[in-house]
Amino acid sequence: MVPIVQAGIDLFGWQGALWAMAAVSILAMPLALPLADRPGEGQHGQKHEGRQEGAARALKGALSTGHFWCLFFGFFVCGLHVSFLTVHLPGFVASCGLHPSWGANSIAIIGLFNIIGAALSGELSGRWRRRELLVFI
Repeated sequence: MVPIVQAGIDLFGWQGALWAMAAVSILAMPLALPLADRPGEGQHGQKHEGRQEGAARALKGALSTGHFWCLFFGFFVCGLHVSFLTVHLPGFVASCGLHPSWGANSIAIIGLFNIIGAALSGELSGRWRRRELLVFI
């Protein structure tokens, strides 16, 4: 998406590209409706059985474990780096005298490798223990 948005910025300015992104997002919303679970169903259309844990109780339970906090801070650091890159890379590239599309393409490549890494780690999580896999990653 990033190179497409950059091309929109080049053609229509940032305001026009922002309006186009908003329009595409609104038009895409109905496409998500078939993906929603029906009330009372869990994964793969199975009916829920037994008592469900509420969101507040689940959050309280998660906040009280050390494993949650290790996972939280690990993802926080990763997200901070990716966010820092996506915010500052295009401006840095432009300040070096390169066209902003170089920054946009770089972000797209980072996103592509994130997708490949997520798919690969999902596949490997079926073969290795997840904790060791996460430590390795």
